[in-house]
Amino acid sequence: MRKYMEDLRGGWQRSAGLPLTFLLVALATLFLFGNDRGHFYRPGHHDWLSSKTLALAESLSAEHRFTLFHRLHPNQDGNAKLDFLYNRFPIGGYALIKLAILPFDDDLSAKIHAGRMLMLAFFAAAAVLAHLALGRITGSRWTACAATALAFSAYFHLYYSDMITTEVSVDLFGVMLAFHGMTVFVQEGRFRQLLIKTCIALLLGWHVYALLLPFIAFSLASEMIQAHRAAPNSPLRKIKHFSTAFLLGRPFALGVAALAFGLLILSFNIASEYFALNGTTAVTELPTFQSVLKRAGQDQEFQTLWDHHLSWPIFLETQFQILGSMIFPYSLPGYAGALQLVEHPNAPVTFQDMFIFGIAALAACMVGLYFTQQKILLATLMLSGFFWTFPMRYSTAFHDYEGMFYVGVPLTLFSFVLLYVRRLSGERLMARIAVVALLFFVYSNYQMSFVGHNADRENFQAEVVSDFQAIRGLTSGGSIGVAAQGAPEQVFGATYALDYYLSSRIFLVVQHLSEFALEPERLKALDFIVTDWRKSGVATLTPKNRRFFLYDRAAYVGEYDTMLGNLLVQSNFDVYHRGNALIYFKSPCTEADTQAQFLLHVSPRDLADLPEDRRRHRFDNLDFSFIRYGEHFETRAATLCTAQVGLPSYGIAQISTGQFNEQGPLWWEDFSLPR
Repeated sequence: MRKYMEDLRGGWQRSAGLPLTFLLVALATLFLFGNDRGHFYRPGHHDWLSSKTLALAESLSAEHRFTLFHRLHPNQDGNAKLDFLYNRFPIGGYALIKLAILPFDDDLSAKIHAGRMLMLAFFAAAAVLAHLALGRITGSRWTACAATALAFSAYFHLYYSDMITTEVSVDLFGVMLAFHGMTVFVQEGRFRQLLIKTCIALLLGWHVYALLLPFIAFSLASEMIQAHRAAPNSPLRKIKHFSTAFLLGRPFALGVAALAFGLLILSFNIASEYFALNGTTAVTELPTFQSVLKRAGQDQEFQTLWDHHLSWPIFLETQFQILGSMIFPYSLPGYAGALQLVEHPNAPVTFQDMFIFGIAALAACMVGLYFTQQKILLATLMLSGFFWTFPMRYSTAFHDYEGMFYVGVPLTLFSFVLLYVRRLSGERLMARIAVVALLFFVYSNYQMSFVGHNADRENFQAEVVSDFQAIRGLTSGGSIGVAAQGAPEQVFGATYALDYYLSSRIFLVVQHLSEFALEPERLKALDFIVTDWRKSGVATLTPKNRRFFLYDRAAYVGEYDTMLGNLLVQSNFDVYHRGNALIYFKSPCTEADTQAQFLLHVSPRDLADLPEDRRRHRFDNLDFSFIRYGEHFETRAATLCTAQVGLPSYGIAQISTGQFNEQGPLWWEDFSLPR
């Protein structure tokens, strides 16, 4: 029996498929621990970028010439107009997200969930490709398995792996697909396979260029060295020999093909955007073209605004801190608290401490390259992240998730270290190390499922998604006005969440309900109103909603007619009586209009209703400052300000209100409320 077990263990270790099987089992836990989020909430870039991408994917259709845009809004003539165009990235990833969410029809939560699962699938596939490529390079599947598990256990990988965007897991898959093609090409000369994999990667995102640039440069340099050794002595023949070797070499052909295919994709995007704007916008003024200029550092206003973050010392420090964090599994004791978004004052290291680890990791990789025969492949893998983050500094300086593309450094570093250990101890120990590394990955993934967990916030998000599920079902074919009390990321959970919730609907967003009253012509073009202010449980079309409520336009026209009919004072501020409250309103309005203290004295019909200390004054003093009850709003027409102050429940005989400062009253009005 003992001999049988030893033979069985030896067979497992010799099996080429067993390391991959173990890796696939570990990767399956991504779906196990990441399957409970049918909403957008998670701190950082996670929520707003996920909501933006889903909104873009929802909008992708032949009807709009495959233009990526955030929302449809009503034009002056009442027709729909595309807004916030976003054709700067290839549509391949967005098309796949669109296909993934199509089966779920109008189920908002299911589509969010499907998008996350698709991202995790791309992330897992990227890890598999990294394993297969490293297995070829190192000659040891267990070494490749361990290196992959450790590298993909890093914080930035696990935290952003389910972020719904083509810029992370989808692009990472493309990079690893191209790298696998490079590995097969270097070892077996299969150039056509490399071209196909490169084109597929380019359909998914631009990050693959960061891999192609060093590979082509190193390969050309290698071929030129070989050409120099074989070149004839004649100067003319030597030039001809070098030119032939350069122009007819596979690296040059790969570069030309990749550049041409990328330009073809970008041309399609720009043409789609141009025609979506009816051909009236110059190419240089298109959103995509302007984005390219901004990312290339040609936006002077942007540079001035973010000069501190874009300075090279600050940028380099941050990038090496991110790189340093990429070499530690998230579950490693002491490091998880230093890397996640919430502060952990008792952690032994901080994110700032990662700088020295990043420098050390890069230096160790450079030393390891000296001793390996696979210099071109491993140098390409190691440096590919820098070939993206440095040229794209005007974007990557603000996007920490780009740290995922430093994955080449930990993959290379762990491969070197594990190969050295394997050389000393053999393959059997390497299999055990791989199992430990896989356990690190699984436990890190488990820990990550709790990062940013906030039950109250997630419950709020689930309610918002559920509310808009009901709203979408009632607004098909109608135009919608949306007025929410606060910033989009506070009200909807993410800046672009509303664009997703109401995608394919024509809708108009204002910052306050009173905008509709001020501009009735805008109100007339709408069929519905959505707001987080519930005025009447009877009038709302969504009585079961918890956060956002749907009304028809007529209900709000009547509501504002009633409010405007209850005008009590028309002075520096218009004062309206509504329910058991006074509403102060002014337009246009400046900060200076609201700096002075507001006077509000309420005289009851029965003095017995007043507190004893107020009866001798014969009124209740409810003076207030605007900051307590009021808000400023920017509309297209002007800045307006409004405040709502509750009144006592007793019978009121007279109200005095106005504003005053140290010199005395600025304005003063007395009035009685209707009985």
